[in-house]
Amino acid sequence: MKILCIKTVLLLLFLGNLFAQNEFIVIEDKLVSYIGNEKNIIIPGGIKIIGAYAFSDNNIVESVYIPEGVTSIERGAFYNCINLETINIPNTVKTIEELAFFMCKSLLKIILPNELTEIGYGVFYNSGLIEITIPEGVTIIPSMTFFDCENLVNILLPNTLTYIGFGAFFRCTKIKSLVIPLSVIHIDIGAFFGIELNDIIFENVNIISDDIFSWYDYR
Repeated sequence: MKILCIKTVLLLLFLGNLFAQNEFIVIEDKLVSYIGNEKNIIIPGGIKIIGAYAFSDNNIVESVYIPEGVTSIERGAFYNCINLETINIPNTVKTIEELAFFMCKSLLKIILPNELTEIGYGVFYNSGLIEITIPEGVTIIPSMTFFDCENLVNILLPNTLTYIGFGAFFRCTKIKSLVIPLSVIHIDIGAFFGIELNDIIFENVNIISDDIFSWYDYR
């Protein structure tokens, strides 16, 4: 998943729609893969999409600078980058897809762009986040977004939020004051499993139910 096979790269080079820019493999305006070994990475200009699993399982990278013009970070782009500590995401990014920062254990803080409107499920699954602000415009916290983020203490949710998915804050046991905005009309099962009711402030008390604090075994 991480690196295109040699035959595929050669074929795409032959077809003329892929080029190598330093240690970046690019197809048109999409960064497909990073094949270098630098700790601090500056993604080149002209890129609009960080492709699926482009940096996945990279245990070297510590910081990434994403330039203006990038609009989307695709599925699992930084999947299991266990030493990633800092990432700059420009305001041009509107979507961050599922599992993009899965298991980024060293990522303690991230600033999401103001223009962001969509995040995918499990995007910060078991990451090291301590605090985060979800920008206005985001309407859904999907399933397992912060699943097992055991270090998460502070999170600010937007007034545009309407839905919190299954297991969204599962076992985020260090959260001590989470405000659920009045705009939220549905919370799925297990969203707050492991969090005490007293640690959550519901602006709309009608959405409180036992299910949102419970869990069940799929097996």
